[in-house]
Amino acid sequence: MAEVSVYDRNVLLNHKVLHPLIGVLVQALVRRDKHLIKRGAWALSALCRGDPLPDFRRVRNAIPVLCTVIKEVMDTDILNDALWAVSYHSGEQERVARVLKVDVVPSLIRCLGYGDEIYFLE
Repeated sequence: MAEVSVYDRNVLLNHKVLHPLIGVLVQALVRRDKHLIKRGAWALSALCRGDPLPDFRRVRNAIPVLCTVIKEVMDTDILNDALWAVSYHSGEQERVARVLKVDVVPSLIRCLGYGDEIYFLE
Protein backbone atom coordinates (compact mmCIF):
# COMPACT_ATOMS: atom_id res chain seq x y z
CA MET A 1 0.00 0.00 0.00
CA ALA A 2 2.81 2.44 0.83
CA GLU A 3 4.23 2.01 -2.65
CA VAL A 4 1.05 3.31 -4.26
CA SER A 5 1.46 6.95 -3.29
CA VAL A 6 3.19 9.35 -0.94
CA TYR A 7 -0.18 9.96 0.68
CA ASP A 8 -0.59 6.24 1.48
CA ARG A 9 2.99 6.06 2.78
CA ASN A 10 2.35 9.01 5.07
CA VAL A 11 -0.91 7.47 6.33
CA LEU A 12 1.01 4.34 7.28
CA LEU A 13 3.78 6.34 8.95
CA ASN A 14 1.17 8.40 10.82
CA HIS A 15 -0.30 5.14 12.13
CA LYS A 16 3.16 4.22 13.42
CA VAL A 17 3.62 1.00 11.43
CA LEU A 18 7.39 1.47 11.15
CA HIS A 19 8.41 0.22 14.60
CA PRO A 20 6.26 -2.95 14.58
CA LEU A 21 7.52 -3.68 11.06
CA ILE A 22 11.13 -3.26 12.21
CA GLY A 23 10.40 -5.68 15.06
CA VAL A 24 8.97 -8.27 12.67
CA LEU A 25 11.99 -7.95 10.38
CA VAL A 26 14.43 -8.30 13.30
CA GLN A 27 12.66 -11.48 14.41
CA ALA A 28 12.67 -12.79 10.83
CA LEU A 29 16.43 -12.22 10.68
CA VAL A 30 16.91 -14.10 13.97
CA ARG A 31 14.80 -17.02 12.68
CA ARG A 32 16.35 -16.81 9.20
CA ASP A 33 12.84 -16.69 7.71
CA LYS A 34 13.72 -15.80 4.12
CA HIS A 35 10.13 -15.19 3.03
CA LEU A 36 9.42 -12.80 5.91
CA ILE A 37 12.79 -11.06 5.48
CA LYS A 38 11.94 -10.48 1.82
CA ARG A 39 8.52 -9.03 2.62
CA GLY A 40 9.86 -6.94 5.50
CA ALA A 41 12.73 -5.47 3.47
CA TRP A 42 10.32 -4.61 0.66
CA ALA A 43 7.86 -2.98 3.07
CA LEU A 44 10.57 -0.91 4.78
CA SER A 45 11.89 0.12 1.38
CA ALA A 46 8.40 1.28 0.38
CA LEU A 47 8.13 3.38 3.54
CA CYS A 48 11.51 5.03 2.88
CA ARG A 49 10.87 6.15 -0.71
CA GLY A 50 8.71 8.64 -2.53
CA ASP A 51 8.87 12.14 -3.87
CA PRO A 52 9.22 13.94 -1.61
CA LEU A 53 11.10 11.55 0.64
CA PRO A 54 9.54 11.02 4.06
CA ASP A 55 10.71 13.17 6.94
CA PHE A 56 13.98 11.55 7.99
CA ARG A 57 13.01 11.59 11.66
CA ARG A 58 10.10 9.28 10.81
CA VAL A 59 12.13 6.60 8.99
CA ARG A 60 15.66 6.83 10.40
CA ASN A 61 15.15 3.85 12.72
CA ALA A 62 14.73 1.63 9.67
CA ILE A 63 18.35 2.18 8.62
CA PRO A 64 20.07 -0.11 11.17
CA VAL A 65 17.83 -3.09 10.38
CA LEU A 66 18.12 -2.51 6.63
CA CYS A 67 21.89 -2.41 7.02
CA THR A 68 21.73 -5.67 8.99
CA VAL A 69 19.85 -7.20 6.06
CA ILE A 70 22.61 -5.98 3.72
CA LYS A 71 25.30 -7.43 6.00
CA GLU A 72 23.68 -10.82 6.59
CA VAL A 73 21.56 -11.75 3.58
CA MET A 74 22.89 -13.05 0.27
CA ASP A 75 19.59 -13.28 -1.67
CA THR A 76 19.72 -10.77 -4.53
CA ASP A 77 15.99 -9.95 -4.45
CA ILE A 78 16.10 -9.14 -0.75
CA LEU A 79 19.34 -7.20 -1.11
CA ASN A 80 17.86 -5.21 -3.97
CA ASP A 81 15.09 -3.84 -1.74
CA ALA A 82 17.42 -3.19 1.20
CA LEU A 83 20.02 -1.47 -1.01
CA TRP A 84 17.39 0.74 -2.63
CA ALA A 85 16.00 1.69 0.78
CA VAL A 86 19.45 2.68 2.03
CA SER A 87 20.11 4.60 -1.20
CA TYR A 88 17.11 6.83 -0.45
CA HIS A 89 19.16 8.09 2.49
CA SER A 90 22.12 9.20 0.41
CA GLY A 91 21.17 12.82 -0.20
CA GLU A 92 21.12 14.85 2.98
CA GLN A 93 24.13 14.91 5.28
CA GLU A 94 22.11 13.71 8.32
CA ARG A 95 20.81 10.72 6.33
CA VAL A 96 24.26 9.74 5.06
CA ALA A 97 25.75 10.09 8.55
CA ARG A 98 23.12 7.70 9.94
CA VAL A 99 23.98 5.10 7.27
CA LEU A 100 27.72 5.47 7.88
CA LYS A 101 27.22 5.15 11.65
CA VAL A 102 25.90 1.59 11.16
CA ASP A 103 29.20 0.54 9.50
CA VAL A 104 27.59 -0.84 6.37
CA VAL A 105 30.16 0.46 3.86
CA PRO A 106 32.15 -2.82 3.66
CA SER A 107 28.90 -4.68 2.94
CA LEU A 108 27.93 -2.11 0.32
CA ILE A 109 31.30 -2.58 -1.37
CA ARG A 110 30.72 -6.34 -1.27
CA CYS A 111 27.48 -5.83 -3.20
CA LEU A 112 28.89 -4.10 -6.26
CA GLY A 113 26.20 -4.01 -8.91
CA TYR A 114 26.25 -4.17 -12.65
CA GLY A 115 23.02 -3.89 -14.62
CA ASP A 116 20.28 -5.91 -12.94
CA GLU A 117 22.68 -8.22 -11.12
CA ILE A 118 24.37 -7.83 -7.76
CA TYR A 119 27.85 -9.26 -7.55
CA PHE A 120 29.45 -10.36 -4.32
CA LEU A 121 33.14 -9.89 -3.78
CA GLU A 122 34.69 -12.46 -1.47
